[in-house]
Amino acid sequence: MLYQSELELPRDVRDVLPSPALDLYRKTYNQTWRVTRASDERDRDLAAHGAAWRRVKQAYTKRRGRVGEPRGRGSNHRRSLARQVRASSLPSSPA
Repeated sequence: MLYQSELELPRDVRDVLPSPALDLYRKTYNQTWRVTRASDERDRDLAAHGAAWRRVKQAYTKRRGRVGEPRGRGSNHRRSLARQVRASSLPSSPA
């Protein structure tokens, strides 16, 4: 079964993912559904849901049981701020 919109996704998925992650989940699910050849529809559905969850977990961080910001954004931003703080605390060179 292909999902045409985020509203068609299972409630347990919609309740924990932000909108961009829902879109990623839906696209991954649909793509996996199209290429998976399984003996029955249930196996195909399980494979597609598994692939979609793995893709979301790769792309997003998890905080307090909910999906947070895209991976990399937070840690890179913190590293950038740390570099700025270190640079500003260095003594200035004589002119």
